[in-house]
Amino acid sequence: MRKYIYAIFVLTTICFSCKPNKQVQESSHSSQKPILFVSVQPLKYFVDQIVKDRFEVKVLVPPGSSPETFAPSSKQIASLEQAMALFKIGALGFEERWDNNWQKEHPQTELINCSIGMPSRCLHHHHGDHHHHGTDPHIWLAPQTAKIIAHNIYEGILRFDPANKQFYHRNLKHLLDTIAEVKTALDQKLNHKEEQEFLIFHPVLGYLSEYYHLHQESIEFEGKKPTLKQLKHIVEIAKEENISTILVQKEFNTSNAEIIAKEINGKVITIDPLGYDWPKVMIEIGDAIVAK
Repeated sequence: MRKYIYAIFVLTTICFSCKPNKQVQESSHSSQKPILFVSVQPLKYFVDQIVKDRFEVKVLVPPGSSPETFAPSSKQIASLEQAMALFKIGALGFEERWDNNWQKEHPQTELINCSIGMPSRCLHHHHGDHHHHGTDPHIWLAPQTAKIIAHNIYEGILRFDPANKQFYHRNLKHLLDTIAEVKTALDQKLNHKEEQEFLIFHPVLGYLSEYYHLHQESIEFEGKKPTLKQLKHIVEIAKEENISTILVQKEFNTSNAEIIAKEINGKVITIDPLGYDWPKVMIEIGDAIVAK
């Protein structure tokens, strides 16, 4: 009898000692993975590389949508309530509009700002005598800022899953190696293009342009179509700088870009800054900038 009672005591002790004390561990034993959210597709790439298959990573802004005009659906909000963390860019309009209230009402969801430690950059834009200023949110579109994003994601994950630090650190190192390879490829394409100007529909390449001393002249700004006067000014710049290509983001209408391309006898090249495959996206952008 004593042996029987002792055996039950041992089994009970083992069960309690093995009981997970983290939400991550609890979820890993169920059929459903714990959920993480990111604001845009490129962040999903970075998070995926670090967490691998330990989490289900969902995206707020779906492919083909613009972060400038996006608003989360009620279904997304309901799903977000189940998430362990939301990784955000930090300067996108919809993030600034509602993330403070969200954190206040849902303290169980970590809110991780991927722009912490990012060099501050204003979004300068002009059309002739019209000048605009704002915060540039496109922090993922340059290798030097992508490294900061990767580190912020890594530090953010450790806030709720420190037990697996070695696993995440190993994956972070691999991601940083990939970023370094992309930088080397871009160096070869852009290092000798200082002061080159290029036309782009929406000014998303400020960080990349700043690093390589390029100049982006945008056609559209803050969702506003250019006036005929502004289009004429852009055509003049293109002719003066011998620009023959215009970069247009995948989710935008190309009609105004086509008008300019016809006037300068040039061509329109589609890029995908919000694409998931970050290395491929960056190499294609580098090729588009140097295309003639």
